[in-house]
Amino acid sequence: MKTLEKYREDILAGIGLPSVLAQLNVEASADFGRYSELYAKAEIDRAKFIKRLHDEGASMSSAENEWITTEEGEKWIFLKHYIRGLKQITKSIDSATYVANAEMKNQC
Repeated sequence: MKTLEKYREDILAGIGLPSVLAQLNVEASADFGRYSELYAKAEIDRAKFIKRLHDEGASMSSAENEWITTEEGEKWIFLKHYIRGLKQITKSIDSATYVANAEMKNQC
């Protein structure tokens, strides 16, 4: 898994290089798809866990709090924020690519 910090470093290194930015965008989009699928599975596990505890008499908030303390809950939180970060990364890459292309057009 490529960290968001590594994506950041690669974007900064690729500013002004549309082909590098395009490759990063493909990579980030592929990661977004892969981790979105894992997140969807984690959401299903979360719902089942919370429902089971709620059916046993726990309040929804206590069931949610207990979920967060499990290994699966920690993974769910990580995936949730990682996917949000990837969305921002792809937006940044799109913006940097637009600027790089505009600068190349102006040079011609």
